[in-house]
Amino acid sequence: MSNNSTSYYYLPDEIKRHILSFLPYAEIARIVGNRNVFYDAIKNITVPICYKMGAYNNINDMCFYCPTHIGSNYNINMCRCRSALIPLKVGFGYPSVCTGCTRKISRGEQMRALCRCCGKQSMHIGIVCFSQ
Repeated sequence: MSNNSTSYYYLPDEIKRHILSFLPYAEIARIVGNRNVFYDAIKNITVPICYKMGAYNNINDMCFYCPTHIGSNYNINMCRCRSALIPLKVGFGYPSVCTGCTRKISRGEQMRALCRCCGKQSMHIGIVCFSQ
Protein backbone atom coordinates (compact mmCIF):
# COMPACT_ATOMS: atom_id res chain seq x y z
CA MET A 1 0.00 0.00 0.00
CA SER A 2 1.43 3.38 -0.92
CA ASN A 3 1.88 6.23 1.55
CA ASN A 4 0.00 8.83 -0.47
CA SER A 5 -3.40 10.23 0.49
CA THR A 6 -5.18 8.55 -2.43
CA SER A 7 -4.94 5.21 -0.62
CA TYR A 8 -8.08 6.18 1.31
CA TYR A 9 -10.11 5.94 -1.88
CA TYR A 10 -9.16 2.27 -2.33
CA LEU A 11 -10.55 1.22 1.03
CA PRO A 12 -13.90 -0.59 1.06
CA ASP A 13 -16.89 1.66 1.76
CA GLU A 14 -17.65 -0.09 5.05
CA ILE A 15 -14.19 0.78 6.39
CA LYS A 16 -14.51 4.39 5.19
CA ARG A 17 -17.86 4.71 7.01
CA HIS A 18 -16.38 3.24 10.16
CA ILE A 19 -13.44 5.67 10.09
CA LEU A 20 -15.73 8.64 9.46
CA SER A 21 -18.07 7.60 12.28
CA PHE A 22 -15.48 8.83 14.79
CA LEU A 23 -15.61 12.39 13.41
CA PRO A 24 -18.15 15.14 14.13
CA TYR A 25 -20.60 15.64 11.25
CA ALA A 26 -19.24 19.10 10.48
CA GLU A 27 -15.73 17.67 10.06
CA ILE A 28 -17.01 14.99 7.70
CA ALA A 29 -18.56 17.68 5.50
CA ARG A 30 -15.33 19.73 5.49
CA ILE A 31 -12.81 16.94 5.04
CA VAL A 32 -14.57 14.79 2.49
CA GLY A 33 -16.30 17.66 0.67
CA ASN A 34 -18.95 15.35 -0.70
CA ARG A 35 -22.61 16.01 0.03
CA ASN A 36 -23.57 12.34 -0.41
CA VAL A 37 -21.00 11.15 2.14
CA PHE A 38 -22.31 13.74 4.61
CA TYR A 39 -25.91 12.61 4.00
CA ASP A 40 -24.87 8.98 4.43
CA ALA A 41 -23.23 9.82 7.78
CA ILE A 42 -26.40 11.51 9.07
CA LYS A 43 -29.02 9.28 7.43
CA ASN A 44 -30.23 7.87 10.77
CA ILE A 45 -30.82 11.29 12.30
CA THR A 46 -34.48 12.29 12.01
CA VAL A 47 -34.10 15.84 10.74
CA PRO A 48 -35.97 17.15 7.66
CA ILE A 49 -33.81 17.14 4.52
CA CYS A 50 -33.98 20.94 4.14
CA TYR A 51 -32.04 21.28 7.41
CA LYS A 52 -29.52 18.63 6.39
CA MET A 53 -28.94 20.39 3.07
CA GLY A 54 -28.67 23.76 4.76
CA ALA A 55 -26.26 22.46 7.39
CA TYR A 56 -23.97 21.04 4.71
CA ASN A 57 -24.10 24.34 2.83
CA ASN A 58 -23.29 26.46 5.91
CA ILE A 59 -20.43 24.19 6.97
CA ASN A 60 -18.91 24.74 3.52
CA ASP A 61 -19.42 28.55 3.52
CA MET A 62 -22.52 28.49 1.35
CA CYS A 63 -25.99 29.92 1.94
CA PHE A 64 -28.27 27.76 4.10
CA TYR A 65 -30.98 27.95 1.41
CA CYS A 66 -28.95 27.75 -1.81
CA PRO A 67 -25.44 26.69 -2.86
CA THR A 68 -24.24 30.30 -3.30
CA HIS A 69 -20.92 31.16 -1.61
CA ILE A 70 -21.82 33.18 1.49
CA GLY A 71 -19.11 35.83 1.14
CA SER A 72 -18.59 38.57 3.69
CA ASN A 73 -22.04 40.15 3.45
CA TYR A 74 -24.83 37.86 4.64
CA ASN A 75 -27.74 37.57 7.05
CA ILE A 76 -28.34 35.39 10.08
CA ASN A 77 -31.75 33.70 10.27
CA MET A 78 -32.86 33.92 13.92
CA CYS A 79 -35.75 31.49 13.50
CA ARG A 80 -36.88 29.18 16.30
CA CYS A 81 -36.85 26.24 13.94
CA ARG A 82 -33.06 26.23 14.19
CA SER A 83 -33.57 23.82 17.09
CA ALA A 84 -34.05 21.17 14.38
CA LEU A 85 -30.28 21.48 13.76
CA ILE A 86 -29.35 20.41 17.31
CA PRO A 87 -29.24 16.64 16.57
CA LEU A 88 -26.78 17.32 13.72
CA LYS A 89 -24.27 18.92 16.14
CA VAL A 90 -23.00 21.22 13.40
CA GLY A 91 -21.37 23.83 15.61
CA PHE A 92 -23.30 26.94 14.63
CA GLY A 93 -26.29 28.43 16.37
CA TYR A 94 -28.22 30.09 13.58
CA PRO A 95 -28.18 29.57 9.81
CA SER A 96 -26.35 32.04 7.56
CA VAL A 97 -28.20 33.03 4.40
CA CYS A 98 -27.04 34.99 1.36
CA THR A 99 -28.49 38.38 0.52
CA GLY A 100 -29.93 36.91 -2.69
CA CYS A 101 -32.21 34.59 -0.72
CA THR A 102 -33.42 37.37 1.58
CA ARG A 103 -32.22 40.89 0.89
CA LYS A 104 -29.19 42.95 1.76
CA ILE A 105 -29.40 44.31 5.29
CA SER A 106 -26.86 46.74 6.72
CA ARG A 107 -24.60 45.51 9.49
CA GLY A 108 -26.55 45.17 12.74
CA GLU A 109 -29.87 46.00 11.10
CA GLN A 110 -32.73 43.55 11.22
CA MET A 111 -35.84 42.66 9.23
CA ARG A 112 -38.67 40.20 9.48
CA ALA A 113 -38.77 37.51 6.83
CA LEU A 114 -40.36 34.14 6.27
CA CYS A 115 -38.15 31.19 7.08
CA ARG A 116 -37.89 28.93 4.03
CA CYS A 117 -37.58 25.84 6.21
CA CYS A 118 -40.59 26.19 8.50
CA GLY A 119 -42.58 28.95 6.78
CA LYS A 120 -42.91 31.07 9.93
CA GLN A 121 -41.87 34.67 10.53
CA SER A 122 -38.29 35.03 11.67
CA MET A 123 -35.82 37.81 12.32
CA HIS A 124 -32.88 38.27 9.96
CA ILE A 125 -29.85 40.25 11.11
CA GLY A 126 -27.32 41.73 8.68
CA ILE A 127 -23.68 40.67 9.05
CA VAL A 128 -20.67 42.26 7.36
CA CYS A 129 -17.22 40.78 7.89
CA PHE A 130 -14.33 43.18 7.54
CA SER A 131 -10.94 41.99 6.29
CA GLN A 132 -7.86 43.00 8.26
